[in-house]
Amino acid sequence: KNKIKSIAVLRCLGMKGNHAFLIYFFQILILGVLGSVVGAALGSAIQLLLPKVFSDFLPFEVATTISWPSILEGITLGLFVTILFALIPLLAIRKVSPLRTLRTDVSSDIEGRDPLVYLTYIGIALALFSFLWKLTNSPIDASLFLLGLLLSFALLYIVSKIVIWMVRKFFPTQWNFIFRQGLSNLYRPNNQTQILLVSLGLGTAILSTLFIVQGLILENVSSMDAGAQPNMILYGIEANQAEDIKKKTKEFDLPIIEQVPIVTMRIAGWKGKTKSEWMADSTRTARRWAINREIRVTYRDTLDGSEELVAGTFHGPVKNPNDSIFISLDQGYAEDLDVEIGDEIVFNVQGMLMKTYISSMREIDFANMRTRFFILFPTGVLEAAPQFQVLVTKSPDNNTTIDYRREIVKAFPNVSVIDLSSILTTVNDIIKKISYAIQFMAGFSILSGLIVLLSSLILSKFQRVRESVLLRTLGASKRQIFGINATEYSLLGILAASTGLFISLISAWLVVHFQLDMEFKIQWLPLIMTFLFIVGLTVGIGLWTTRDVVNRSPLETLNSVG
Repeated sequence: KNKIKSIAVLRCLGMKGNHAFLIYFFQILILGVLGSVVGAALGSAIQLLLPKVFSDFLPFEVATTISWPSILEGITLGLFVTILFALIPLLAIRKVSPLRTLRTDVSSDIEGRDPLVYLTYIGIALALFSFLWKLTNSPIDASLFLLGLLLSFALLYIVSKIVIWMVRKFFPTQWNFIFRQGLSNLYRPNNQTQILLVSLGLGTAILSTLFIVQGLILENVSSMDAGAQPNMILYGIEANQAEDIKKKTKEFDLPIIEQVPIVTMRIAGWKGKTKSEWMADSTRTARRWAINREIRVTYRDTLDGSEELVAGTFHGPVKNPNDSIFISLDQGYAEDLDVEIGDEIVFNVQGMLMKTYISSMREIDFANMRTRFFILFPTGVLEAAPQFQVLVTKSPDNNTTIDYRREIVKAFPNVSVIDLSSILTTVNDIIKKISYAIQFMAGFSILSGLIVLLSSLILSKFQRVRESVLLRTLGASKRQIFGINATEYSLLGILAASTGLFISLISAWLVVHFQLDMEFKIQWLPLIMTFLFIVGLTVGIGLWTTRDVVNRSPLETLNSVG
C-alpha cells in the first residue's frame, strides 16, 4: 500500500498493471536471494563458531563441517517463503488505477476478489505443511502444528474485530481529548488494530511459548540433581538378610527410602493362547520386547506416591489361596502387550504357572531414582516364591558412602552396592552444560521473534505520520500527540500481549504434554515479564516513531513521506 501512489504514476505514464507487478516482484526476488544468502552465511558461521564457544561447557567434542546441501536447502526455502508472502500484497498492485494519483483512499484500488490471492494463501499453507512434515517426520504432527497456527491467527483476528466493535459501540464521549483520540485510533479508517494485534500477538505467543518450554525443560533436568535424589541402591538382598541390612543402614543414620521384594518371572501366555501360539500368529499386535523380557515384579497392598490409578480397581491382599489373582499393569506396558482390563495373563514363576487377571492400569512417574514396576501383584500370593530384595537409601557425603559400602560388602558378600552419586553428579554436570546450549538456541529463536515484533511496529510508523501531522496542523501540542500515541500503543500492546500469552499457555501445554511428556506448570514470573516487555516495547517504539512528527514542522514531515 505504501507503493500505491508511485505505481499509479507509472500507470499514468502508460505502464500496464502486470508490468508494474513484475518490477516489484523482481525487486522482492533480488532481496529474497540476498537475504537468504546472508542468512545461510550467518547460520553456517554460527554452526562453526558455536562448538568453539561452548567447548568448555560441552561434555564431548563436536566436529563441524559445511553442509552445502543444507545451505542450498536453506536458501531455497528462504526464497520460496519470501516470494509466497510477498505475492499477497504484490498481486493487488495489478489493479491500481491511474486515478489513484488523485485519491486518498487505498481500499478502492485493492478491493475485490482475486483468485490468485486465494491460490497464494493455499500455497503458503502447503509450504508450511511440507516444512513441518520435514521437521517432524509425521504428517499428523505437521497437520496439528499447522492447525494450531491457523487457530492462533483466527483467534487474534477475532479479538481485533471484537475490540474494534466494542470501542466503536461503547466509545466514552465524556473522557478527556487525549484518551478519546487514542481510543478512536483503534477503529478509525486505515487503522492498524488488526495487523498489529495479529503480528504482536503471534510474536508474543512464540516468545512466551519458548520461555515456558525452556523453563520447564531446565526445571525438569535440574530435578535430576544428585542432592535431590536417592544415591545408593543395595541389590540382591536375600530374605534372611533384610533385617540385618536394615539395622546396619540405620547405624549409619541413613534413611530407608525403599525396601521392596522382587520376584523374577516370564510371560507364558495371555488371552487364552500360549506364548508360542502368539509368536506364530501373524496378526499379533503385541510388541516383542513386552513378550520376551524377563519380568521383575513386586507385591504390595497399596499404591505408592509415584503411581496414579488411571483405570480399573486396585485389589488388596489375597486372603484365600483359591481366590483369583488380580494384578495392576503400567498403562504403557499394557498397550505394548495389547491387553486390557479383564484380560488373562499366565506367568511362569520359577517353573510354576500362575494365572492372573488385569484389574487396573497405572501411570508411573519415572522422573526419580526409585524402583518402578510394570507389573504389580497383591500381597498374599508371591511371599513364598524365590525372591530377593532391593534397598534404596541416600548418603550425605562420599566418606559415609565409602564406609557404609565397605561394611555392607564385608558382612554380606552377595549384596551389590551401587553408588549412584558419582553417576548422578556426572549426569547433572552434562545436563548443566547442555542447558547452556538449550538457552542459547532459545535465545536465538527469541531474538528472531523480537525482529518480527520490531518490524511490525516500525512498519506501522508510516500509517501514523499523516494523522499526527494533521493534529499538529490543527494545533495539537507535542505532549498531546505523545499522549494520543501512548494511549493507542498501550492498548494495542496490552491486548496483543494478553491474547498472545493465552495462546502460548495452550500451545506450551500441548507441546509439554504430548511431545515432551512432562508435567506442565505455569511459571508466572516469565509470563509477567514478557507481558511488561511487550507492552513497554510497543509503547517505546510507538513513541520513538512519533519523534519525526513532533520535532519537525508539519510541511517538512509531509514532504518526507510523500
